[in-house]
Amino acid sequence: MKQWWQSKNQREQRGLMLLACFSLIVIVWYGIFTPLTHLTTNLRQENKKLSKERQWLNEQAALAGIIAVKPSNVTLEESVIQSGKKAGLVLQVKTSEQKSALVTLEALPLSQLTQWLEKLKADDGIYPVELRFDASGAGKQYVDVVILRLKKAE
Repeated sequence: MKQWWQSKNQREQRGLMLLACFSLIVIVWYGIFTPLTHLTTNLRQENKKLSKERQWLNEQAALAGIIAVKPSNVTLEESVIQSGKKAGLVLQVKTSEQKSALVTLEALPLSQLTQWLEKLKADDGIYPVELRFDASGAGKQYVDVVILRLKKAE
């Protein structure tokens, strides 16, 4: 290869180097940049399509009453506390970094707990993400809520 290169005069060497550089640029442009541009364009279009579908699905769910989504300036913690007071519950709320609220309740009847959770879902769009309770230690009619994590529908 070295012999072949040296057998060329300086003008031919420059021409071949220029041709090699141009070929490299064309290969990089059409082999890397163009496919990546097409890929990002397609992904952006897919993202827009999925965003529209998600918005439509949220609207349909709200219309069907599956999850109440009402725009509100009230925080999740305030909504839970207000609703708990209206239901006559004694509770404490701690918000977490996951946009959820950890609720601590005193022992209460299971029917009262489920009615309150249904009312929260219907009125404020707040639903339980995690619920664990113990019915063995609080008496036959009452349950001890071990973990109740609530989240607001977006």
